Amino acid sequence: MEDQLVQSLNHRAVLHLFRATHGIAIPDAAVADIQSASAEQLVRISSSHGIAPMMADGLDQLDEGRLKIDRDLGIFFQEIREGNRLRNMKMFAQLAEAAGILLDNGIPVTVLKGGCVLAELSRQQFHRRFIGDLDLLVANADMSRAVLALEASGYDDALAVDTFSHSPDHHATPLVNRRHPAAIEIHRSIGGKDGERFLPAETIIGTAEETEITNLRVPSRFNRLVHAVFHSQIQDSGYRDRVIVLRNIADLVSLAADRDHVEEARRYFGQAGLKACFDSILSATDILLPDKLPPHTREKDAETWARAAIRRIGTPRKASFDIQTRKVSDWITDFATDRRQRAIYGSKLLKPGRVQRMLQTLGKFRRY
Repeated sequence: MEDQLVQSLNHRAVLHLFRATHGIAIPDAAVADIQSASAEQLVRISSSHGIAPMMADGLDQLDEGRLKIDRDLGIFFQEIREGNRLRNMKMFAQLAEAAGILLDNGIPVTVLKGGCVLAELSRQQFHRRFIGDLDLLVANADMSRAVLALEASGYDDALAVDTFSHSPDHHATPLVNRRHPAAIEIHRSIGGKDGERFLPAETIIGTAEETEITNLRVPSRFNRLVHAVFHSQIQDSGYRDRVIVLRNIADLVSLAADRDHVEEARRYFGQAGLKACFDSILSATDILLPDKLPPHTREKDAETWARAAIRRIGTPRKASFDIQTRKVSDWITDFATDRRQRAIYGSKLLKPGRVQRMLQTLGKFRRY
């Protein structure tokens, strides 16, 4: 990583540790950055990027004689690592239970995104991936029955966060159960009409692979790679807003198996007119985690995007303002031009706590 890309010392220190978690040797200047950084900000930034559980791995890679930091900071990250491991073990049990409930109702299940990590045979890396919720893909015809089956077993939406912009295009309202650590979202597609056109649910389900959990399958590694990039770059507007979330970079490295694999995904995005979105996140990964992806075609425009996005990591206040301003503009445009979205926004504005819901949703787009 070229240090001059990131102005903020604290953000630069997180990036150095992120590299160390992937086994990359870091120079003395990077060690000095980590030692000079604010412990509070290291925790805050790594948490906002979804990589706090792997920070202890990065510290483990550094010689204690070479790196002198607050002992409590190292202990804190070790506790976060262990806490996330235990949480993911509980989520594994939750996932198995949910798959069993849906099996009893004759509904096959394919798990998406972070939940795929839990469904894989090896649990040695359980601690590394922070998982917010469990996304379960079912056939569209089974969606309502799947929700009813989970509700009958003790799930409800009473504790779910009612985000202002939530639309039922691709998943039902998140369901929660006080016995379990995570909300479950029942999906009909990976992301509304655009997502369904790009990677149809039928294709994902039809090529999904068995797991050790009865009635639970995972998408093929190719489809997981395609979905991961679609989610970060298009669905979450990462490409448009030039936003990089480090957890997404870690996911990309773990999913990109070989050159043919990457080039096939690149062609897939190209056929949809979205090659720039794919190339850009590849280029950002090359800069942040050099030599961790297989050799692949590189584009100059993609590198320009990547450098600009990495600079934004180090200017969080400006990036946050830009993104939130863009989101408000999107809402206004949707309200003015899209009858369906206008109805969704209108119904939520009429409910109690309407301003709070808008502010909570805007808060999701903040990057420290």
